[in-house]
Amino acid sequence: MTGGPAQVAQNNVRTPGSATNKTTKTKARRLAKVKVKNFERRVDKLYVNGKETKVDVFNTFEVKEGAGYVVRVETPKREHFVAKDLSFRKGAENIVEIEPTPEARFGYLMTSRACFHGSISFELYGENRVERVPIGMKPGIRFPTDFSEEVSKEKEYEVFIQKGNSGPKKSVRFTIREFSVVDLCKLI
Repeated sequence: MTGGPAQVAQNNVRTPGSATNKTTKTKARRLAKVKVKNFERRVDKLYVNGKETKVDVFNTFEVKEGAGYVVRVETPKREHFVAKDLSFRKGAENIVEIEPTPEARFGYLMTSRACFHGSISFELYGENRVERVPIGMKPGIRFPTDFSEEVSKEKEYEVFIQKGNSGPKKSVRFTIREFSVVDLCKLI
Protein backbone atom coordinates (compact mmCIF):
# COMPACT_ATOMS: atom_id res chain seq x y z
CA MET A 1 0.00 0.00 0.00
CA THR A 2 1.20 3.43 -0.80
CA GLY A 3 0.20 6.87 0.32
CA GLY A 4 0.59 9.08 3.31
CA PRO A 5 -1.32 9.26 6.54
CA ALA A 6 -5.10 9.44 6.31
CA GLN A 7 -6.49 12.96 6.09
CA VAL A 8 -9.28 13.91 8.46
CA ALA A 9 -11.85 16.36 7.17
CA GLN A 10 -12.26 19.34 9.43
CA ASN A 11 -15.71 20.76 10.00
CA ASN A 12 -16.18 24.21 11.36
CA VAL A 13 -18.01 23.33 14.53
CA ARG A 14 -19.30 26.25 16.55
CA THR A 15 -19.25 26.04 20.27
CA PRO A 16 -22.04 27.59 22.34
CA GLY A 17 -19.96 30.73 22.91
CA SER A 18 -18.94 31.24 19.28
CA ALA A 19 -19.61 34.38 17.24
CA THR A 20 -22.30 32.77 15.06
CA ASN A 21 -24.25 31.61 18.07
CA LYS A 22 -24.03 35.09 19.64
CA THR A 23 -25.42 36.64 16.46
CA THR A 24 -28.39 34.26 16.52
CA LYS A 25 -29.05 35.03 20.19
CA THR A 26 -28.85 38.78 19.53
CA LYS A 27 -31.41 38.52 16.71
CA ALA A 28 -33.71 36.35 18.84
CA ARG A 29 -33.54 38.86 21.68
CA ARG A 30 -34.87 41.57 19.38
CA LEU A 31 -38.06 39.73 18.35
CA ALA A 32 -41.34 40.91 19.80
CA LYS A 33 -44.29 38.56 20.15
CA VAL A 34 -47.62 40.04 19.07
CA LYS A 35 -51.08 38.65 19.86
CA VAL A 36 -53.95 39.31 17.45
CA LYS A 37 -57.41 39.42 19.03
CA ASN A 38 -60.68 38.84 17.13
CA PHE A 39 -58.78 37.10 14.30
CA GLU A 40 -59.98 33.89 12.64
CA ARG A 41 -56.79 32.34 11.27
CA ARG A 42 -58.59 29.90 8.98
CA VAL A 43 -60.52 32.68 7.23
CA ASP A 44 -58.73 36.01 7.74
CA LYS A 45 -55.42 37.02 6.16
CA LEU A 46 -52.86 39.03 8.15
CA TYR A 47 -50.34 41.37 6.53
CA VAL A 48 -47.53 43.14 8.39
CA ASN A 49 -45.94 45.97 6.41
CA GLY A 50 -47.53 44.56 3.25
CA LYS A 51 -46.18 41.03 3.71
CA GLU A 52 -48.53 38.13 4.42
CA THR A 53 -47.81 36.82 7.92
CA LYS A 54 -48.97 33.55 9.47
CA VAL A 55 -50.09 33.30 13.08
CA ASP A 56 -49.68 30.28 15.34
CA VAL A 57 -52.50 28.43 17.14
CA PHE A 58 -52.53 31.16 19.82
CA ASN A 59 -53.00 33.87 17.14
CA THR A 60 -49.51 35.26 17.76
CA PHE A 61 -46.68 36.17 15.41
CA GLU A 62 -43.18 37.57 15.84
CA VAL A 63 -41.60 40.66 14.33
CA LYS A 64 -38.42 42.60 14.94
CA GLU A 65 -38.74 44.94 17.88
CA GLY A 66 -39.45 48.48 16.69
CA ALA A 67 -41.92 51.11 15.52
CA GLY A 68 -43.73 52.12 12.35
CA TYR A 69 -45.53 48.83 11.67
CA VAL A 70 -48.69 48.66 9.57
CA VAL A 71 -51.03 45.71 10.22
CA ARG A 72 -53.76 44.85 7.72
CA VAL A 73 -56.37 42.10 8.11
CA GLU A 74 -58.45 40.98 5.15
CA THR A 75 -61.74 39.26 5.94
CA PRO A 76 -64.09 37.95 3.23
CA LYS A 77 -66.92 40.38 2.39
CA ARG A 78 -65.59 43.00 4.85
CA GLU A 79 -63.56 46.18 4.52
CA HIS A 80 -59.93 45.66 5.41
CA PHE A 81 -58.91 46.46 8.98
CA VAL A 82 -55.79 48.67 8.95
CA ALA A 83 -53.76 49.82 11.98
CA LYS A 84 -50.79 52.12 11.31
CA ASP A 85 -47.73 53.34 13.20
CA LEU A 86 -47.70 50.45 15.67
CA SER A 87 -44.75 49.80 18.00
CA PHE A 88 -43.81 46.38 19.31
CA ARG A 89 -41.33 45.63 22.13
CA LYS A 90 -39.84 42.36 23.31
CA GLY A 91 -41.20 41.41 26.71
CA ALA A 92 -44.14 43.84 26.47
CA GLU A 93 -47.77 42.82 26.07
CA ASN A 94 -48.14 43.53 22.34
CA ILE A 95 -51.78 43.17 21.33
CA VAL A 96 -53.52 44.16 18.11
CA GLU A 97 -57.28 44.04 18.54
CA ILE A 98 -59.07 43.63 15.23
CA GLU A 99 -62.17 45.79 15.23
CA PRO A 100 -65.24 44.80 13.20
CA THR A 101 -65.41 46.48 9.80
CA PRO A 102 -68.41 47.19 7.57
CA GLU A 103 -69.55 44.86 4.82
CA ALA A 104 -67.93 45.39 1.43
CA ARG A 105 -68.06 44.09 -2.12
CA PHE A 106 -64.96 43.70 -4.26
CA GLY A 107 -63.63 43.57 -7.78
CA TYR A 108 -60.07 42.57 -8.67
CA LEU A 109 -57.05 44.09 -10.39
CA MET A 110 -54.85 41.51 -12.09
CA THR A 111 -52.06 41.20 -14.64
CA SER A 112 -51.04 38.52 -17.08
CA ARG A 113 -47.58 36.94 -16.86
CA ALA A 114 -46.63 38.61 -20.14
CA CYS A 115 -47.19 42.05 -18.62
CA PHE A 116 -44.36 44.32 -17.51
CA HIS A 117 -42.21 43.57 -14.46
CA GLY A 118 -42.11 46.23 -11.79
CA SER A 119 -44.52 47.54 -9.18
CA ILE A 120 -47.78 49.36 -8.61
CA SER A 121 -48.47 51.70 -5.72
CA PHE A 122 -51.79 52.93 -4.39
CA GLU A 123 -53.64 53.85 -1.20
CA LEU A 124 -56.41 51.64 0.14
CA TYR A 125 -58.18 52.08 3.50
CA GLY A 126 -55.52 54.62 4.51
CA GLU A 127 -52.65 52.21 3.86
CA ASN A 128 -50.01 53.07 1.27
CA ARG A 129 -49.37 49.83 -0.59
CA VAL A 130 -46.76 48.69 -3.08
CA GLU A 131 -47.36 45.41 -4.92
CA ARG A 132 -45.11 43.55 -7.35
CA VAL A 133 -46.08 43.14 -10.98
CA PRO A 134 -46.94 40.69 -12.40
CA ILE A 135 -49.53 40.26 -9.66
CA GLY A 136 -49.17 36.77 -8.21
CA MET A 137 -52.27 36.48 -6.04
CA LYS A 138 -55.37 34.98 -7.62
CA PRO A 139 -57.78 36.31 -8.79
CA GLY A 140 -55.90 39.58 -8.15
CA ILE A 141 -55.70 42.47 -5.69
CA ARG A 142 -59.08 43.17 -4.05
CA PHE A 143 -60.46 46.68 -4.53
CA PRO A 144 -63.77 47.58 -2.87
CA THR A 145 -66.73 48.97 -4.75
CA ASP A 146 -68.93 51.66 -3.25
CA PHE A 147 -71.35 49.70 -1.09
CA SER A 148 -74.29 51.06 0.86
CA GLU A 149 -77.79 49.88 1.70
CA GLU A 150 -77.02 46.44 0.23
CA VAL A 151 -76.24 47.95 -3.19
CA SER A 152 -72.82 47.75 -4.83
CA LYS A 153 -71.82 50.60 -7.16
CA GLU A 154 -68.74 50.90 -9.34
CA LYS A 155 -65.80 52.88 -8.02
CA GLU A 156 -62.86 54.53 -9.77
CA TYR A 157 -59.27 54.05 -8.60
CA GLU A 158 -55.85 55.38 -9.50
CA VAL A 159 -52.66 53.35 -9.24
CA PHE A 160 -49.12 54.30 -10.15
CA ILE A 161 -47.08 51.84 -12.17
CA GLN A 162 -43.32 51.67 -12.32
CA LYS A 163 -41.56 49.42 -14.80
CA GLY A 164 -38.44 47.76 -13.44
CA ASN A 165 -36.94 48.98 -10.18
CA SER A 166 -36.53 52.61 -11.14
CA GLY A 167 -37.78 55.23 -13.51
CA PRO A 168 -40.83 57.44 -13.60
CA LYS A 169 -44.19 56.38 -12.21
CA LYS A 170 -47.19 56.52 -14.51
CA SER A 171 -50.76 57.09 -13.34
CA VAL A 172 -53.40 54.59 -14.47
CA ARG A 173 -57.11 54.93 -13.69
CA PHE A 174 -59.64 52.10 -13.74
CA THR A 175 -63.16 51.32 -12.58
CA ILE A 176 -64.04 48.38 -10.33
CA ARG A 177 -67.42 46.65 -10.25
CA GLU A 178 -68.48 43.85 -7.93
CA PHE A 179 -66.89 40.52 -8.97
CA SER A 180 -65.24 42.14 -12.02
CA VAL A 181 -61.62 41.49 -12.93
CA VAL A 182 -59.68 44.36 -14.52
CA ASP A 183 -56.49 43.50 -16.43
CA LEU A 184 -53.95 46.25 -15.74
CA CYS A 185 -51.93 45.19 -18.82
CA LYS A 186 -54.82 46.18 -21.11
CA LEU A 187 -54.91 49.68 -19.60
CA ILE A 188 -51.30 50.62 -20.29
